[in-house]
Amino acid sequence: MSGTQPNIVVIVTDDQTVDSLPYMPYMRQQLQAGNYINFTQAEVNNSICCPSRATILTGQVDTRTGVMNNAQASNFNTEETVGPALQAAGYRTGIFGKLLNGYGAEPVIWPGWDDFQPIVSRNIYAQYNYELLNNGVSEHYGSNPADYAVDVLTNKSLDFIDDTPGDQPLFLYVAPTATHTPYVAAPRHDGTYDETRVTLPPNFAEADVSDKPRWVQDLPLPGRGGAVNVRREQYEAALGVDDMVRSIDARMTATGRMEDTVFVFISDNGLSLGSNRWTSKTCELRGCTSIPLVIRYPGQEGRADTRLVSNVDIAPTLVDLAGATLPVRPDGISLVSALEDPTGKVRTHSGLLQHWPGGDQNGKYATAAYPIPGFSGIRTKRWRYVELTNLSAPGDTEYELYDQVNDPGEMENLAADPDFANTRADLRAQMYDLIRATGETPGTPQGSWQPVGTYDQPNFLLRNSNTAGPADINFVYGQDGDVALSCDWDGDGIDTPAVFRDGVFYLRNSNSPGPADRMVTFGLPTDVPICGDWNSNRVDTIGVFRDGVFYLRNINITGPSDVRATYGQRGDVPVAGDWNGDGSDTIGVLRSQTWYLSNSNQLPTTAHRFDYGAVGDQPLTGDWNGNRKDTVAVRRGAMQYLTNSLSGGPSDLSFSYGSTGDRGLAGNWDGVGGDTVGVVRG
Repeated sequence: MSGTQPNIVVIVTDDQTVDSLPYMPYMRQQLQAGNYINFTQAEVNNSICCPSRATILTGQVDTRTGVMNNAQASNFNTEETVGPALQAAGYRTGIFGKLLNGYGAEPVIWPGWDDFQPIVSRNIYAQYNYELLNNGVSEHYGSNPADYAVDVLTNKSLDFIDDTPGDQPLFLYVAPTATHTPYVAAPRHDGTYDETRVTLPPNFAEADVSDKPRWVQDLPLPGRGGAVNVRREQYEAALGVDDMVRSIDARMTATGRMEDTVFVFISDNGLSLGSNRWTSKTCELRGCTSIPLVIRYPGQEGRADTRLVSNVDIAPTLVDLAGATLPVRPDGISLVSALEDPTGKVRTHSGLLQHWPGGDQNGKYATAAYPIPGFSGIRTKRWRYVELTNLSAPGDTEYELYDQVNDPGEMENLAADPDFANTRADLRAQMYDLIRATGETPGTPQGSWQPVGTYDQPNFLLRNSNTAGPADINFVYGQDGDVALSCDWDGDGIDTPAVFRDGVFYLRNSNSPGPADRMVTFGLPTDVPICGDWNSNRVDTIGVFRDGVFYLRNINITGPSDVRATYGQRGDVPVAGDWNGDGSDTIGVLRSQTWYLSNSNQLPTTAHRFDYGAVGDQPLTGDWNGNRKDTVAVRRGAMQYLTNSLSGGPSDLSFSYGSTGDRGLAGNWDGVGGDTVGVVRG
């Protein structure tokens, strides 16, 4: 490329399958002419719209964007996208089309975009009768052929190109909602393909799924006729996008920009149209996670590139091209060196594969439409390895292992084959390395100390009165290195133990030794765990604190956060309590010796700010006087200092309990009166 900052065009389609590319004539012609680098093994981190789009825009996996399902767009920090980064580097930036699911409920303009024209939520997939927000001004489009949404976005993209000064690099991000259902083709393309031109893959309606997870075994066989027709409709809908690519290329050529333009074509996720019996997205199999990813890179001949890449790599690549810096640490890598060197090493895997179901109380299935348990997985050149967790009972896990070279259709699950035990163990280790890598350096605490600490063989010593004396309850629970906490997990009015280990909570419903009654995967291994009754239902649930952000869950099953609240800063120690007696626990932080407490988890603001204790004290919270309002305490050495107000000042009660080196706990251990103290010793 002759320019130091190339023009960048990114087109993000919706639910597009890899096998639809040959049905796009212009794209097919460009591939055959050697103008595109086709990454044939590209994958997504989370195969569903909203999380994937957040990942594409930031280079971060879903657990770091906070967008782990389609209902969590409000968690997304719009200041952390590539838009502000490229704008700061001198680019004229434009974004058109679909942003994140749910956009439009509060149609605000995202920072970092000079031309901001998203489609709002209503009728977003219908291609007609929709609203578009033109830099804050609503535009209505009706049902005329000229209102076809893909064409409208094409024309707006062309205007953006024309309006950009010739001496300024441009960044165009356009996201049509084709090829999402309902498959609506432009009138000029309706009827282009018939059923005779559509083929089904060998793994369509897989006959023997006895080696597959239970959710696959429960699926009915899809019909061939319906599957052929769905493919035909999607391929016709893709023709409008093909015209978009052709038109943008032509305009970039006409304006003299083409030779210095990097073009990226990607789908937000794949779509399984009957492969292995599944007829949607979100799954762990190749039909869901594989995506089209095509890049034109000036000065490089086109090729089919089989190296492993992911949607998490897009944002790091864009800022590398622009000489910019992302405002957040990406989980992906720049592909610039891979684009320039066809033989260079990229990575040994395509990144982490994840899915987070909503689930019922048993945590088995998300919904009837998406009956897929939560999973984590990894894809290497040779293998796909997946663990599906939190099924019908705590500890219930299913495993999948597929040979990607000899069994690309994933027809034979080798996870139970003893000949591949070492392969499975190696992949599992790699997968957990990736999970840990999405947080901070493993083992590094986020505050001056962990709120209850890590121990050797955690020994819970609980006292039923706030006085000096021996333990009333004494038991061991957990393993070496666990972080201990205590809350009322079953709503019986008695607080019982839990331990947090490598991103998993192990909850027990009695103050006695024994196995966990429930295991919940939530957060990262280096998060600080907390718990509380976030939704006033008298059952405490889990949460974590990470770099000034609270992630709270309203049900004790594996799944995404229900509340993501930015409050405090890195290095603060998180606390929780019912500060105003309304029956709901809310968040707070201790910074040095200053407490900051909020009465809301949704839009937290400081309701109470006061100094209490000394730097290095261990914070405790609880209802010390039985008035159903929580206040604070500190543990210093073996001394507890309790206060019945949220205003600082001297302690109302102080006494010695436990030994120096113990970590403090608080809770109602016997269901009588208020909260009392305990310690964990290892």
